Amino acid sequence: MKRFSLFCIFCAILTSPLYGGPVFTLSQTDLLSLSEVYDSPSGQSLVRVTTDPIAYNSDSSVLAGDVGFVGDLTGTPSSMAEIWLGNSGADLTGYDAYQLKLFNDNDDTWNVRLFVWPDDTDPGSAVFSGGWVPLAKGHGATLTVDVSTLGTVDSMGFAVGSLREDRFHISASPIPAPGALLLASMGMGLVGYLRRRRSL
Repeated sequence: MKRFSLFCIFCAILTSPLYGGPVFTLSQTDLLSLSEVYDSPSGQSLVRVTTDPIAYNSDSSVLAGDVGFVGDLTGTPSSMAEIWLGNSGADLTGYDAYQLKLFNDNDDTWNVRLFVWPDDTDPGSAVFSGGWVPLAKGHGATLTVDVSTLGTVDSMGFAVGSLREDRFHISASPIPAPGALLLASMGMGLVGYLRRRRSL
């Protein structure tokens, strides 16, 4: 067990520089409060936000993420429809990144991306996690937006897009703090080591 403890400490020292500065994520409470803040073309809609997996999916499958979102998009094969699900803003001063994990709990592929919206009167001011990321049925992705140059923003959240008319089922989860994960692994190693010492 001593080797395991030393291994955990070694991994913590090795990986800590990789995480860079602090990462902002939306809590479960934040996710439950998300609402539609923008759509294109107009007419896209968020139907429901739920944490009940049985009520969420018609086939009674369990949600992959913590909070589920159901909405309707009316895209066409030649025109992407999108809806932005956001909050009332946050102060991102001191954060390097905004991260969130999104899951597709639906039968079809949906496109997703994160957004940070410094000025909600100007859609062109939005900062995204890159291009649209297609999520196939049952798949998830951790997305990141660089917010190192931003301060207080009017809204942030995620967007869902589609080139067809259909109802989406997307769930989201906060990102655990890397420091907390490393600390937990080191603590588990230390507890194991101490238990082993007492049993000898």
